Amino acid sequence: MQKPNFIIIGAQKSGTTSLYKYLTKHPQILSATKKEVHFFDLNFNKGMNWYYSHFPKTEIQNQTITGEASPYYIFHPHVPQRISQFLPDIKLIVLLRNPVDRAVSHYYHNCRFGKSREPLSFEQAIQQESSRIETEKNKIMADENYKSLPYRYYTYLSRGIYIEQLIRWMKFFPRKSFLILKSEELWENPEQKMKQVWNFLGVTSRPQEVYEKYNYTRHKKGISAAKRMMLTEYFQPYNQRLEEYLGQKFNWDNTAAKKSENQENKSLNTVAITQQASQKNQDKLSVIKIQQGERSPSQKKNQKVSRKIDFKYLVVGTARSGTKFMAYAFRSVGIKCGHESFFGAPSRKQLYLTEQVVGQRMLNHPELEADSSWLAVPFLKTECVPKDVSIIHLTRHPQKVIESLIAIGFFRRNHCFYTNYALLNTPQIKSSDSELTKCCKWYLYWHNKIEQSGRQLIHYRLEDTPAILFNRLNINYDGYKIFDDIKTNTRDSENRRHINLIEEIEEPNLLKQIIEIAQRYGYSITEEIERSRSLKKNQQENIIKLDKYEKNLQKFASKLAKIKDELL
Repeated sequence: MQKPNFIIIGAQKSGTTSLYKYLTKHPQILSATKKEVHFFDLNFNKGMNWYYSHFPKTEIQNQTITGEASPYYIFHPHVPQRISQFLPDIKLIVLLRNPVDRAVSHYYHNCRFGKSREPLSFEQAIQQESSRIETEKNKIMADENYKSLPYRYYTYLSRGIYIEQLIRWMKFFPRKSFLILKSEELWENPEQKMKQVWNFLGVTSRPQEVYEKYNYTRHKKGISAAKRMMLTEYFQPYNQRLEEYLGQKFNWDNTAAKKSENQENKSLNTVAITQQASQKNQDKLSVIKIQQGERSPSQKKNQKVSRKIDFKYLVVGTARSGTKFMAYAFRSVGIKCGHESFFGAPSRKQLYLTEQVVGQRMLNHPELEADSSWLAVPFLKTECVPKDVSIIHLTRHPQKVIESLIAIGFFRRNHCFYTNYALLNTPQIKSSDSELTKCCKWYLYWHNKIEQSGRQLIHYRLEDTPAILFNRLNINYDGYKIFDDIKTNTRDSENRRHINLIEEIEEPNLLKQIIEIAQRYGYSITEEIERSRSLKKNQQENIIKLDKYEKNLQKFASKLAKIKDELL
């Protein structure tokens, strides 16, 4: 078992993703299977062995360390005591952002998931926060295992009252266990702040060429100057207490006042932009004159540092066949990974991808380095991939894939890419097909596409241990206990309907193709069905026997009752 050496405990929307990315790029710091393990807040009932299995084995001679970042930890009332009980010597990193900006960012983060997550306006959400979470907080305090979505989603103001959270934490940990950073300073001067982090963790300082902001979105709407001032006044006494308690200046109130003043000035004073007419009805708005051959400021700002990436592995497979599991597996042996979101959903345009286009798209991908694994679901033209890249064909039992596709509503999502992604690129699917038939046709079509790519594939079944794959790739692998848990994980698993493919697929040819492709991957659907049928038959026979026994017992009981009556 491997214990983590550090935890980034929060705060949410304060730069924890960026900081964790910077940390795990250091050769002495190994990443967990995922950034946010959420053990001490949401999965505490799974036990410490489950938690420890998320971390790679560190090497003492190389002085490697590992850790995670779950920003809900700082806010959850039971987490400080739990961590102190099992990890009393842990190093805790805290990022604190201007609570006004944090609240706004939190709100618009929820809005990205639609009205089902946040149906209220920002003003309404702020006004109704106490009523939305008051009973939920009482339930959490009464029951340690209670999980509350409103308490996680709608605490826009509460999460910004840092003083109360840190007082609770420092009842269980000494001040020296904490490194408390101001988020704005990390973004403005990352190199200087990262030196402070390296020193706190006891690793050598390692500056990076580029400090990119991860999981960072500019919100076009924002809030008005009046609302900002109102929120600034609300947080002012809490911020003052925080500075006095920590002996550390944050100056958020001054910053907020300047922001609101600037917003007012912009709204009152409109900038006059002269419109210059050009030849033949071409109107141009000229604000800055750019000489020929010179880049504009926006071009300079968006310019990326070019670097060549010679990646060695490409994982291809259908959705719900374990690509995230493979990402964890590669990360566990120190190999950086991209993911399927790198290309997004394949469209018809991607039928014409060339090796040059692939190279350009990979050029500045922050997740990829030499010996990287690049995941694609599914990749349409493997001939675009350089010849020396090993293409790993990831497969999973077709019944499990199809059940999982139905569980997540693969063909029922109108507001995201799934429906267009599947229907546009799978010509066999008809609109009149049932959801089960659509998923089966989609599964077959994409596996045939991958098999017919013309490149040699290294086949790996999700059900097998990762050691089998890594042995084929000649990569040292000493095992990760977490993978069994990851393999069984699926969305809406409690509502999944078990599907009997042989009984429910009405098209004989479709069923025959699924059985054939499953057999090529080492799965035997017919044997499993026969086993389930024989088991069902045995159960029915046992039920008949039990019915006979019950009838005999009833007859025997009636006879005993008659004998008892005669004796009396």
